[in-house]
Amino acid sequence: MKIYAITRRQLTPGRDLAPMVRSWAEAGVEMAQVREKDLSTREVYDLVRRILEPPLPRGFELFV
Repeated sequence: MKIYAITRRQLTPGRDLAPMVRSWAEAGVEMAQVREKDLSTREVYDLVRRILEPPLPRGFELFV
C-alpha cells in the first residue's frame, strides 16, 4: 500500500509547506501532491523548488 499526501496550507496556518513535505518523504510517505489552487504559478514554482532542494529520498514522487 502506498501513502499519498496532498498539501493544503489552510489546514496548517503559519507553517511552511516545504519542510513539511520533506518530513513526509523522510517519514515514509511515497507520493505527495502540491495542490495549492490559490497560489500563482510563480509561487507554486518557488515552493516546489524549495521542496526539491536538497534532493528528496529515493523513490519519493512529487506531483504538481
